[in-house]
Amino acid sequence: MFAIILLLAVLPAQFAGMARYGIEKQRVETRLEILLRDWDKAHQNIHEVHYTIQVTAEDRVLREKKMYQIEGFVKRDNLARINLFERIDKPTLIVFLNDRQLDIYKCDNKEKISWEIPDDFPEKWFDKGWGFIAEFYRDNREFFGFEFPVGKIHEEFETSLRQEDDNWAYIQLIPKTDHRKGYVKNIEVVLNQKNHLARQIRLWDNWGNLTIYDFQKLDINPKPPITLESISKDLPIGYKEMTFPLLDAIIKAPDSKSSSQ
Repeated sequence: MFAIILLLAVLPAQFAGMARYGIEKQRVETRLEILLRDWDKAHQNIHEVHYTIQVTAEDRVLREKKMYQIEGFVKRDNLARINLFERIDKPTLIVFLNDRQLDIYKCDNKEKISWEIPDDFPEKWFDKGWGFIAEFYRDNREFFGFEFPVGKIHEEFETSLRQEDDNWAYIQLIPKTDHRKGYVKNIEVVLNQKNHLARQIRLWDNWGNLTIYDFQKLDINPKPPITLESISKDLPIGYKEMTFPLLDAIIKAPDSKSSSQ
């Protein structure tokens, strides 16, 4: 009888604790969906952006830390210039995209690689045996071209809200798709509660290395607007033109293969 009385005394407290846990869990999940909705809305409002990112790359095996800066000028969806600075005085690398024309300037070697991107690249190339090329291209456009699929985030990642305060919200993204799992173990996005955009992205790869992308400047839809003339007028000239025969062979291979079948 005493055991029954004790059980009846304890059960209400346990049920109350379970109820509080359920309510808190639902509150956090609801809050996460609100944050993701606001992030997607703010992301879609970006038509042009000028940004500066401080990148810190930590190699777990070599115990090395490298820092560099990236300045980007992006006009969706067909115009972009990305400057990579390993030193303060001048860029080490410049990537210039104008519609389907991609130019890469290697400033230290004074070399320029130009490539006319096929119309079906990268969308139709993931299953053609050279998917890593398409994935590398798409991943860089997502990070530096502001094309991260926020609106489809649940299709790509398991999401959770780790914590938040008045200024920041910490959202964890665990890859779901094979493409994402191939190189990423975990992503943490620190959202700015004021503009609902990423202030910092922390990426852990499958080898335990950490790369931190810290957005130090973010000018959305700047005035004057970004134009082809404004971001191309000071591009290097007189560089040695380089060919990319391996990439050209890769790109042409599926077409020749399909035509022979």
